[in-house]
Amino acid sequence: MNIKLEIQELERKIRELKKQIDEPCFISNREGYKIKINNKNYTHPNKIITGSEIKTTDGALSKHAVFLKIRGWGQDKQIADNEQIELDKSEIKHFFTTPLNITEG
Repeated sequence: MNIKLEIQELERKIRELKKQIDEPCFISNREGYKIKINNKNYTHPNKIITGSEIKTTDGALSKHAVFLKIRGWGQDKQIADNEQIELDKSEIKHFFTTPLNITEG
């Protein structure tokens, strides 16, 4: 192999590695469970995640509610801070947070 071909091959490998680095938390060989919170990709290391861990992962305030998106016409499920959700490597669970309705009175 001549030097030019070797350099081209190295440059190609560098481009591939840069693409992997730029992908947020979804590198294919990374261990863990893939989740989405507020349309951002994360990888959680454990099979179980709690509502408070979801808030912490996304940087949401403690006064936010966490919901699990339900596909189809179902109503999204609110997740309590201490509630445990089982993650599955065969699917990506989608969560979102929203400020709690606080009324003064």
